[in-house]
Amino acid sequence: MSAQRPSVWLLALAALVSGGVLLLGFPPFGLYPLVWVALTPLLWALSRARRSGQGALLGLLTGMAFFGSLHRYLLMYGILPTLLVALLEALPVALFGWLAVRVAAHRHLLLRSLGVAGAWVIGEWVRQNLGDLSLTFGQLGYSQQPALSLLQSASVAGALGLSFLIVLFNAALTFTVAPERAEGCGGGCARVLVLGLVAACVGLVYLGGYLRLRLPPPSGPGLVAGVVQPNPDLETPVTPEDQEECLRAYPRYTEALMSPWKEAARQEEAPGRPQLVVWPETAFPATLNAEPRFWQAAEQTARASAVWLLMGALEVTETGQVYNNAWLFDPQGQLRGKYSKNDLVMFGEYVPFRERL
Repeated sequence: MSAQRPSVWLLALAALVSGGVLLLGFPPFGLYPLVWVALTPLLWALSRARRSGQGALLGLLTGMAFFGSLHRYLLMYGILPTLLVALLEALPVALFGWLAVRVAAHRHLLLRSLGVAGAWVIGEWVRQNLGDLSLTFGQLGYSQQPALSLLQSASVAGALGLSFLIVLFNAALTFTVAPERAEGCGGGCARVLVLGLVAACVGLVYLGGYLRLRLPPPSGPGLVAGVVQPNPDLETPVTPEDQEECLRAYPRYTEALMSPWKEAARQEEAPGRPQLVVWPETAFPATLNAEPRFWQAAEQTARASAVWLLMGALEVTETGQVYNNAWLFDPQGQLRGKYSKNDLVMFGEYVPFRERL
């Protein structure tokens, strides 16, 4: 006799729970270990879905709950752009749900878990290959950036490889702890064996990364870099007071960073002294080439500390186009190069297909 299937409402609740727990694994919460179990409620629901279409709807619920909250910064541009981006990002999760219901019917637990992990990676691959609509923020592999040992695997398999490993563990855990079909699990011992095998793979990846981090650094000249990020609390949109705060904060923090080497006879050769100082994107929330006081502040900061300065600020062209740039100043305060951002944020920095609308 087969067990009674849970109600549709319970399955939907499980899908929403997965979206919420996934969110906790990303900044500002940063509870990244939760990502290794975040998909278990969704996978439990998918293994009990009656058909692939129901699985797609469950995946869509998880995706909307996760991406709708993850991209909440877009609310500054309105509720509609936020919902549109969330829907676009959730559709590949719906594809995952559709595929996972089919894969979950496989009798072999290990192959089922591998298939589910592969289905998730297909969804992430689709998200990063949509042309002007591509947006990779929210890939599961990105959540593990504090875990440096695990992160080393990305040098071999990329972020998608780490996402595959995360979903593989989620799937093996779900199908072991909450099997839906007894005949497909091969008995309790076999289920535990598969989960142990997957956990051992995760452990080996972690161990490999741990050992790699303890290898001696490559020989040859290196570059010492310092990072300055005061994190001023800015309004949306940015106010003149915000601009003044940034204008004061970044040079002041840079001076504090470089102060331990200020008295050295030859500052450039002092051990541990940063040769490059990096400020974040749009550190100066202003058009650098059109507002002299911001340009002069960047020049003077690089010159006063005798350091290369890589900083972010806007550029406006003669035709009125605005670019989000990275600017590089040398230790004499001279501009040596700039780079204009190409991968823009939808609705925040560009409107998709604006010329056709």
